[in-house]
Amino acid sequence: MLSEKVHQINLEQKDLTTKEYVITKNVTNIAPHGEIHVQKRDRDTLEDLSGVTFQLTAKEDIYSLDGRNILLYKKGEAVSMDISENGYYVTNELGEIHISGLPLGKYELKEVQELEGYVKNNKVYDIDLSYDHTNKIIYSKELDILNKKTATEISKVDATNEKELEGAKLSLRDEDGNLVEEWTSTKDVHIIRGLVSGKKYILHEDLVPLGYATASDVTFTVNEDGSVTKVKMKDEITKVDISKVDATTGKEIEGAKLTLKDKETGEVVESWTSGKEPHRIEGLTVSKTYVLHEDLAPAGYNVASDIEFTISDTGEVQKVVMKDEAKPVVVKTGDDSNMSFYIAMGMFALGLIVCLYAKRKYGEKNDK
Repeated sequence: MLSEKVHQINLEQKDLTTKEYVITKNVTNIAPHGEIHVQKRDRDTLEDLSGVTFQLTAKEDIYSLDGRNILLYKKGEAVSMDISENGYYVTNELGEIHISGLPLGKYELKEVQELEGYVKNNKVYDIDLSYDHTNKIIYSKELDILNKKTATEISKVDATNEKELEGAKLSLRDEDGNLVEEWTSTKDVHIIRGLVSGKKYILHEDLVPLGYATASDVTFTVNEDGSVTKVKMKDEITKVDISKVDATTGKEIEGAKLTLKDKETGEVVESWTSGKEPHRIEGLTVSKTYVLHEDLAPAGYNVASDIEFTISDTGEVQKVVMKDEAKPVVVKTGDDSNMSFYIAMGMFALGLIVCLYAKRKYGEKNDK
């Protein structure tokens, strides 16, 4: 670099015999340069991050300062030093990038390739290494850059009230089938950090809470904009409609006293009296077998046989129908006392007829 210092040289004749005067002046030209040091770390753990790629470009036209004013880099041009190509620099095992020997000027540094599982940092860092007209040789810039991991919130909820469900065993796999994580749901949202942005994942329910049907798999893609990815898996409670009907008409019968028991344990699940509508029971356990028993049939009906049924793994309404046969109607023809009465009346009528006939004959005889 050309020195800006003005050096005074005084040539004064000291005598008449000296024809040539020589003055020696030492002038030192400095060669200032710029340096950039980048430290890349995890925002939460402060762990050093290696393998992150940055690119350095000129923010302005950059010229040499040796007096020749040579254009070294055009505005927007990639700046490569040492073994760098196209202005790309990658953090080492300590999460560092050290760029030295830069001509003075203004630069821009940006992250072009983040690590998998981290949110890309789109910030452009302005780096001013302009000459400040001092004797400083090294112009340096320190950058401590923090990256955050992606965040995915997974909720396992009741399909009806959307409240978090405890006890569901869940697993997450990538689109290649590789297991990412397994856990059991709690009252709180489950958070997974470090999933790859733009990549698809499959949420699977391995074991459902008692009284619920297994949910279908949920496929989702991690947000690329750095926002929290929210995933919700809903479980439907099991539902069974139990009907007590007339075996002939198929219509609901009121007044039957019914009991539902667990077949394995014999434990009573619920007792009720049938009404005009089917009786609904929710939360029965999938794959468990139950026994429906009629304790008392409505008047005019026979008690039905027990019905066994097993709960299917579905959120759809399952239906169980118990049919009651009506008792046969007996026509009452009377008793023995009535029969005697009718016989006596018949005999009396017959006697009366005989008497009338005899009287008539007697009258006819006297007339003659």
